[in-house]
Amino acid sequence: MNLNQDNIFKALIASLQANSVCDCNYSFLNNFSKTEWQSLYQLSARQGVLAIVWSAIGKLANEGKLTPEQMPDKALKLQWALSAEKIKNRYNKQRQLAEKLADAFAKEGIDTYVLKGLAISGYYPIPEYRECGDLDCYLSTTKANGEFVCRYDDGNEIAAKIGAKVDIGYYKHSHINYKGLLVENDAS
Repeated sequence: MNLNQDNIFKALIASLQANSVCDCNYSFLNNFSKTEWQSLYQLSARQGVLAIVWSAIGKLANEGKLTPEQMPDKALKLQWALSAEKIKNRYNKQRQLAEKLADAFAKEGIDTYVLKGLAISGYYPIPEYRECGDLDCYLSTTKANGEFVCRYDDGNEIAAKIGAKVDIGYYKHSHINYKGLLVENDAS
């Protein structure tokens, strides 16, 4: 991808920011080739922002800043839209599974502190468009004196009881695979 396309990539992402004051002139997309659109699609996928860039393209089209002639061809638009929908659906499924798992921990008096992964999606303009590979968490109980007590082992046990596969063979965490949601349960 050349510098021009890199700037396009950044401009598209910036256009989604809530208070974006981007006076970008998108006329450069008039001559954007099929290959350049494909390259932008692939870069977006590699960077984990495919759905976000697709959303930006849609926003610009709705605002009239991107004309139908400037848009990618029909096949790529369909591929992009379906890929974005798949990301959204996966995110929603991961979120539901994370909530069920956290509920199972809560029933046993365990608090779930999400460290990264799904939690970061809240910083995105459209949380469902954040691609997420796993959920990193710390499980604990708070004593009356305010001291945190790690509930790592209990969390692994509870997860196994509700049908998750638990692998404790990692240095600082276990891997809990709950119906396709990968959870890193931090040990310290």
